Amino acid sequence: MVIEAVKSRINSGKKGKSVEAYETEEQQVEAIKKWWRENYKVVVAALVVGLGSILGVQLFQQNKQMTAEAASAHYSETLSAAMEKQTDVVSGRTEILKKDFQSSPYTSQATLIYAKTLADNGDLQGAIEQLQWVRNNTNDSALKHIAIIQNAQLLAAGDKKEQAVQLLDSDPIDEKSGFKSVRLEVKGDILASLGKTEEAKKAYDEAISGMLIAGGSVDILQIKRNDLGK
Repeated sequence: MVIEAVKSRINSGKKGKSVEAYETEEQQVEAIKKWWRENYKVVVAALVVGLGSILGVQLFQQNKQMTAEAASAHYSETLSAAMEKQTDVVSGRTEILKKDFQSSPYTSQATLIYAKTLADNGDLQGAIEQLQWVRNNTNDSALKHIAIIQNAQLLAAGDKKEQAVQLLDSDPIDEKSGFKSVRLEVKGDILASLGKTEEAKKAYDEAISGMLIAGGSVDILQIKRNDLGK
């Protein structure tokens, strides 16, 4: 096949002289040698580039898989440590993920776990800082919405309820997203605790409407709404 390709290349040369036009086999061989001397650098370069591209893709895929597996392993250890209430291990694994696998979804998930661990230990500010990291660094919209909702709940728990409401209203969200209703429910809870009954009713009503559209359960929401009266 290589000889045939070379013959084809010679046939398309500037002089337009085909291989069959040479009178002897020796002339054909000499013509091939001459063509090779003039063109071998281009041929070799093409082979190197082509091979490099193939190897590059393979190495990229292998590296991507290895990175995902490593991040997954750290995340699993974070989850196990959280269940065992080993806060130091949770902290250490999360920091490793942030340093070496910042863009991985596992890192944001581990950070959410770390935030919960801190909150359970009474460190609300530390938990809020971890949730803010997720908001600023994740590419996953679901994880971002979860971080916002949990952040607002912690702000409310820390007697920063007005700030919590502002946070829930500050970040735009798709009207069809299930998280829209969850955020509205949390907003209604906070407004109700502030004594802003009418605003809380409105938030609950919107949450119920959105949840029905999304096909979710509204039982708890309806109870909260009914408790505020007509």
